[in-house]
Amino acid sequence: MLEAASLELREIVRTVVQRVEAGGDRIVVSVNRPAILSIATSSTAPEIAPDATPDDAPLTLTVAAKLRRAGKGVRLVIGGGSADRIDHGLVSLLGRAMATRCRFLSGREDSVDSMASRLSLRRDYLSVLLRLSCLSPEIVRAILAGRHSVELTPTRLIELSKNLPHDWREQSRVLGFSPA
Repeated sequence: MLEAASLELREIVRTVVQRVEAGGDRIVVSVNRPAILSIATSSTAPEIAPDATPDDAPLTLTVAAKLRRAGKGVRLVIGGGSADRIDHGLVSLLGRAMATRCRFLSGREDSVDSMASRLSLRRDYLSVLLRLSCLSPEIVRAILAGRHSVELTPTRLIELSKNLPHDWREQSRVLGFSPA
């Protein structure tokens, strides 16, 4: 594997990548074949010969990608739009929801209001946590594994929880999970 300092890596990328085009539904990257060969066969910075041959035509890499809203920002989504990485904010939110449910069901509290007061939480936030504790086990597993839409952020999940259906299939639909 190629190991280099960040400045060296930046220079290598500048030499290898000829062009990057971001379109509505894809990203196209053109890379310099002789530069890749030079880097692969030597330990020094690549030297590019000015006279190119037909074999030296740029290699074109195309990846499906879209810009999508994700919370308050916009993310570049590559592939099918699945996060493919664990969102620790979502995991933390689900953990708080499950802990809140366990506390509430323990019987120490006689109402949501008294529990909110004892925990110094707003009643509406405590209600959100209790609603989220009733998510489908499949949704919880998908979030814990990072298999959820990039649009599903902690803020978005809290917003959607206000009208979240009790039916697990409907929850999946509302939260953007593909049908099982």
